[in-house]
Amino acid sequence: MEGADETLRLLGVFAVVLSCIFFVLLLVAVAQLVRIFHHRHSKGSFQFMYARLAGFTKPPCSFLVLCVVWMSMRLTLLVVVLAMGGNDKVPLPLTLMFVWLPFNVEFATYTLLVVFYCQVRNAGITRADNAD
Repeated sequence: MEGADETLRLLGVFAVVLSCIFFVLLLVAVAQLVRIFHHRHSKGSFQFMYARLAGFTKPPCSFLVLCVVWMSMRLTLLVVVLAMGGNDKVPLPLTLMFVWLPFNVEFATYTLLVVFYCQVRNAGITRADNAD
């Protein structure tokens, strides 16, 4: 039983370290969003990176906002698990929401990265075609 107690203590330490890392990354993403709005940068730039998919005239989401949402959900899950003393004490609906919902946000974030890469790649091709 001593080995199991040591494992649980080690998992708690890792959860605290991971929570601190998520919190720092959350602060960095929020600071970048604040800088973009404060300095009145273009909201369509790669830093904010709107998704122009499915014919939306007003883009519905952005890379940094999705990062903030994802990190907030993961941080909330870790804090709730730590506060309740273990994953088995967290209510099932809350666990399912905070475990599975971030995967959808991750997919949207990676999709935006692919869209950004395609836009950058096609912009170079379009400029070369227009130069001729």
